[in-house]
Amino acid sequence: MRQASGSGAQGRGGQASPKVLRQYISRFPQASVLVIGDLILDHYIWGRVSRISPEAPVPVVHVDSESLKLGGAANVFNNILALGGKADLCGVIGSDESGRMLLKELGSTRSGRGGVVIDQDRPTTRKSRVIAHNQQIVRYDVERRAELKPAMQRRILRYVESRSSAYSRPTADTRPGARNDEPRRSGGGAPTYLPCSAGWRPIASVTTCPMRSG
Repeated sequence: MRQASGSGAQGRGGQASPKVLRQYISRFPQASVLVIGDLILDHYIWGRVSRISPEAPVPVVHVDSESLKLGGAANVFNNILALGGKADLCGVIGSDESGRMLLKELGSTRSGRGGVVIDQDRPTTRKSRVIAHNQQIVRYDVERRAELKPAMQRRILRYVESRSSAYSRPTADTRPGARNDEPRRSGGGAPTYLPCSAGWRPIASVTTCPMRSG
């Protein structure tokens, strides 16, 4: 979104003022966004600690409950919809229970999931956090960091190209090490994201492509 001009546009530290943020939120119903990134299932294990394990100097957590949340690009996609915008989601999940649970969290009636690709050879990224007394004890991740196979890259690219005519320009979160792909314009002039020569890597950030208005 284009930043508003004027003396009230920014608050302290260069951050947008509450007034500007409210203006952004009010415009979300007119927004359509293509979200490309890691599809993550965030898993939380909640419990209590009352003793140390006799097997090792670590706390024993008595589990009270568990919960699942959308993470990564899936969370961004969900938040855009929650704010009244429209969104398309593109990313990779595995053919496993975590992938099925992630799709369930997205909702069975949600549109815009045509870019979710199932890779039979990799697990769905799942980040599990064990929390006791409001303190995170440990986090363990299930993920595969190897690059996607060329066939999977082509499937993602075909989907992005199929949607590219609806979007004005891509905008990327380019934190160091987050991406290994570069934007390039297709023959029709619409910008799309194409993998660079080294191939796609699992990405920790999210690429959003604001849809062309009017």
